[in-house]
Amino acid sequence: MNLLNSQLVKNLADGELPEVKVNIENKSIINMCVGVSIVGVILILVYKIVKNI
Repeated sequence: MNLLNSQLVKNLADGELPEVKVNIENKSIINMCVGVSIVGVILILVYKIVKNI
């Protein structure tokens, strides 16, 4: 099967993307929030350390 002649490439040329169903669990959302918060605190601490140098 040639990739350039596939249905996916034809749909992409027409501007249609394949539809994908995604499930996001509550645990994933909580982990993402905790990670963003930790990164924010680390950035603030690094900024204050660099500012005092």
